[in-house]
Amino acid sequence: MELQNLYLKSEISSQLDNLMKNNEVKVVSFDIFDTLLRRDCDSPTDIFSAVAKRATEKNIEIKTDPESFRNSRIFFEKKARLQNPHQDINLSEIYTCSPYPKSVQFDFITIEQEIESEYLYADPIIKEIIQQLSNYNVDFIATSDMYLDTKFLANILKKNFPEITFKHIFVSSETRLTKASGDMYTYVLSKLGIAQNHLLHIGDNLKSDFINATKKNIKALHFAPPRWIDHVLSRERTFKNFYTNRINQTRKLASLLTPTFSSAEEKYAFLLGAVIHGPTLAGFAKWTREQCELSNINHILFLMREGQIYKHVFDFLSEKNDSFSTCKFYASRKATYLPSITPEELSYDISRVLTRKNYSVKNLFTDLQLPYKNEKALQSILEEEVNEISNDNRKVQIISTYLEKHREQLTQLIQDKKQLLDLYIEQNTQGNDFAFVDFGAGGTINYQIKKAAKKSAKLNILFYTTERAYNHVKELTFSSFLPYSSSVFTDIMAISRSPEILEYFLVGKSTTTLDLINKNQKIEPICAESPISKWQQDLVDAFNQGVNCYLYFSKKYSLNEQSYSQRLAAITCLARQVRFPTEVEANFLGALKHEDNFGSESHYSIIEQDELDEVNRIGIEEFWSNHLTFKGQLSKNVTWPQGLITKLNPQFFSDNVFFHNETESKHQEAIIRIHEQLKAHQINEVIVYGAGEFFDELELVLKSLNINILYLVDKKAEFGNYKIRNFDVISPTQASNLSLPVVIASESFLDEIQKHIENLNISNGVIIKC
Repeated sequence: MELQNLYLKSEISSQLDNLMKNNEVKVVSFDIFDTLLRRDCDSPTDIFSAVAKRATEKNIEIKTDPESFRNSRIFFEKKARLQNPHQDINLSEIYTCSPYPKSVQFDFITIEQEIESEYLYADPIIKEIIQQLSNYNVDFIATSDMYLDTKFLANILKKNFPEITFKHIFVSSETRLTKASGDMYTYVLSKLGIAQNHLLHIGDNLKSDFINATKKNIKALHFAPPRWIDHVLSRERTFKNFYTNRINQTRKLASLLTPTFSSAEEKYAFLLGAVIHGPTLAGFAKWTREQCELSNINHILFLMREGQIYKHVFDFLSEKNDSFSTCKFYASRKATYLPSITPEELSYDISRVLTRKNYSVKNLFTDLQLPYKNEKALQSILEEEVNEISNDNRKVQIISTYLEKHREQLTQLIQDKKQLLDLYIEQNTQGNDFAFVDFGAGGTINYQIKKAAKKSAKLNILFYTTERAYNHVKELTFSSFLPYSSSVFTDIMAISRSPEILEYFLVGKSTTTLDLINKNQKIEPICAESPISKWQQDLVDAFNQGVNCYLYFSKKYSLNEQSYSQRLAAITCLARQVRFPTEVEANFLGALKHEDNFGSESHYSIIEQDELDEVNRIGIEEFWSNHLTFKGQLSKNVTWPQGLITKLNPQFFSDNVFFHNETESKHQEAIIRIHEQLKAHQINEVIVYGAGEFFDELELVLKSLNINILYLVDKKAEFGNYKIRNFDVISPTQASNLSLPVVIASESFLDEIQKHIENLNISNGVIIKC
């Protein structure tokens, strides 16, 4: 598998060809950071901590610790932007706002550039885009909103793209114009002397790189993952223990390779494979390898149905000269149940399945392979659930009498099944030690095989476990990829509470193994007929493509998803999806069908309409309270409570449980709307009503537009005037009859503030609000 092949099938490649099809484009402009180049750190501000550490190593006195220096460096930049009349600033102006002497400021600038150079690396997909563009006669330029200078950026680009010549580099620290304002594009077109339709700009920022470019009638390609992925990563941070930056960057890179699908559902299935399951599957495969190497085991048997994808991932990440022998081992709770029964404990072993959901008397006798059609006494109860009739002595007696009547036949059948299983194990291992690999969580199949077969697995490797697995610890031991400990107990239990949303795609197109049969001296599985539709097959195919895209980068970069910290991150990733799903996830995953794999032959939607209706009736708060305290039958039976609630109220968990804000900048969208109105009005002085945190963000916008703030108006000034960063804050009463343009710096009390402004004649009729 080559990156070029993955890229050429991507939606981005198709969009690029469409933009270039008329041969109008003469110049292609690239954003630099998070487009041409990526930083190998969790956050851009990590650079500042590294600067402090490097300065200390060079005996430069910083008078603080690295984290405090990071925060100070952030403040230096904010202060520089507030004081500067231009749309952007440079690195020298940032450090001028520090308390350090000029000579030390120069040292910091040099060190910061060194660190940036070390942390930056070329985006591999951008290299494919450049290769695709080589088919067209175009020049390349770089256009960046950045405080670093052209000379530094030119050297970095040459280092990471030695084969490419960037004819021009336009950077806001020198032009003093930004893409964020849109003015940079006018400047670039003027300097190049070309028309708008001759320029194509590629960048990751939706507003600066795409919306503002298209507003100038410039062709633009938005080079960024779907917004849903940013929401996922943001929500994962709520759960801590998240993946390293390189793994998260790889998740994003894989998502950028999304092919052109015919449906939104296929696209989401792809992203689910690339972003959610890709890292966990890669980690599980690498960890499985390590466990087998430690135990000198070369034969790995992947238990079906998840074994299909587990084997694929293991083989994908293997090298050609590997000594491992891998195979799919067809087993299920249903197929291994009968041979696991001990004839002497027949009644007890049979009782273990009697409480299963939707498990009827007919299912029981089918699984025991006993004839029942001609038994008149059974006909009236065949369709009843076994756990529903367990308190009816008459019906229980009917079943008991029937089982006793067929005891000898059943005993012989059990022995035959045990022999088949022994032969099947021998056929796949040739007498060598082996490991079983399965999803989990109770290790039921492993335990049943242990009871049934003469030879046991030396290792039982599970993706995850709950305490149910350790109930069998006397008979066999388990190794769990997802660590099971008190620190992650809540998340593990959440995963085990709603595994259906994970299993749907891991199971894929595989069907339940019903039995084994000896055919010409070869043991073969008998599997259930596939109920999967064409639509479901397409979703599984898309999911697998997403997994493969992630695996490509995982192998290329030798990522360590199998380390203990990243195994904890895998728990975060999966538990977040269960406990704090996005609206997209709730709607998509909730509509999928779950197939029971133990004899009941039932299929049901993960979120059922009657469940939605019932929760609507009793109220979300009441239902959630019942779920938390395990009260009420509904909360026990619902497959995915958090998804159901999110489907009804997408904001419930954000507002009431995790207190989570999706946006990086709290007032970002509101300020963008104000910015557009200010440009349209072409005013040069305003009054700002509101002196709180909203104003802190709004002030930078007003500065960038060279708009003078005459006064800040705030109710708190009724108790006495005060200043904020040299701005006079006056009361609404004092602002009466000023009759000037007013910008409302608030989202929460818009109507109330507007009436106040109108009643006191503060505005001249121009009121700008979000």
